[in-house]
Amino acid sequence: EGKTPLGGVTGAGSEEGAGEVSSERGVVLPSSSAPSRPPAAPCPPIPPPCADARKVESGKLLIEVMRAELLPVFDIGGRADPYVDVSSNDELIFTTRTIKNTLDPVWDEEMIIDREDALKELTLQVWDWDLVGSNEFM
Repeated sequence: EGKTPLGGVTGAGSEEGAGEVSSERGVVLPSSSAPSRPPAAPCPPIPPPCADARKVESGKLLIEVMRAELLPVFDIGGRADPYVDVSSNDELIFTTRTIKNTLDPVWDEEMIIDREDALKELTLQVWDWDLVGSNEFM
């Protein structure tokens, strides 16, 4: 009455006896013969904040540029040559090294600035370095 078995549906839950779909609301109702899932593994514990941070002098700010992943392609070879500009209040204060031919760069660079210099705005921009022409904002 208003319910059809999932046997004809493709995708997850399409096995016979996996459940029933209510034609009134499209809700999957559990079947007594459906296998139960094992409980999910617990997430690993989250380390305390700044557990590995070095001491930074009071009134200073540590800026770490670690990495980027899945950047867009900007070069003919299907890669990019990314670097990061760090600006504070529209003034360039730091540029990372350029990592050639990658879409997943790892910089692992840092700098310490006066905290007051970054109170209004701190901007990190990823750019693609080009030998010919202008560098491109990514």
